[in-house]
Amino acid sequence: MRLKDVPMDHNCTYDFAYLISCDYSNPNGDPDFDNRPRTNAETDCGEITSECIKRKIRDRVLFVNQYVPRENCDIFIRTDKALNTKLNEAADDLGLTNKKGKSKKAGDDATADEKNKKDKSALINEYMRNHYFDVRMFGAVMNTGDNPAGNVTGALQMTEVTSPDPVYISTFTHTRAAKTKESDQESKEGGVFPRKPLVTFGLYKGAGRYNAHDGVENGVTDEDLRLFFESLVTMYDNDLSACRTGLAVEKLVIFKHNDILSTGTLKRYKDRLVTEGTFTGEYPQSMEDYNISIDMDNMPETVEVYDVDLF
Repeated sequence: MRLKDVPMDHNCTYDFAYLISCDYSNPNGDPDFDNRPRTNAETDCGEITSECIKRKIRDRVLFVNQYVPRENCDIFIRTDKALNTKLNEAADDLGLTNKKGKSKKAGDDATADEKNKKDKSALINEYMRNHYFDVRMFGAVMNTGDNPAGNVTGALQMTEVTSPDPVYISTFTHTRAAKTKESDQESKEGGVFPRKPLVTFGLYKGAGRYNAHDGVENGVTDEDLRLFFESLVTMYDNDLSACRTGLAVEKLVIFKHNDILSTGTLKRYKDRLVTEGTFTGEYPQSMEDYNISIDMDNMPETVEVYDVDLF
């Protein structure tokens, strides 16, 4: 089934599981280890943080919005402005600050002033949820600056993404003929670039849940849900660099519950996407080294399963 044909209903809870293939790329560098691809120290299985995946989705939403603008789908967590500046702008739009940017007073009465602050925080919180896609979907901590707006629990929670098998990391060191400094011009040695560690091949599995209870409270729409899934499966389409040329979402399975409640935990649905390695060596080399299936045994009658065709 094509993704466009999967029914989206923000009043229903969704679980989903997906696979990412990595071919001579760095899916998520570890800043504590010279940007080496993240791996489990004991098993050597590959790892991608959920924060990395959400960053890719945010960037994809921003990219798509340049060409197909959507109302109220701006991104809060990005580098265009300080976060406190955005909270101040929200307060300005709501008329909650004076010209000097200070909060209006409710009077000398301390109780009234405290109530005014809470009401103001609630209004800014609602404004942020209404205007920012990632605040509605992923949540945000906004208790900062002159216009704190409390916290938002994200409607979407995502797992860390891990490979079922160890991954082999190959490190490349590059050189160039051009010299950086004038004093090096007479040297016959080439300039040396930093080392580039890459996963030769890895298959990674991640999962997530859209909690309809939080979604309804945050103002999530059916269009938000569709935009999220579209961004998830295309998050690598424009995310290219010298270290990220071989990343792709290979599989997406969506489990739609029939109402705001859910039957079973997220982990149970993640485990239903089965990756069986068929390789004989120590490491997998390609997608052909895996048999992929969906475990449908004892699937609850209240859950609809959509095996999404990504190509």
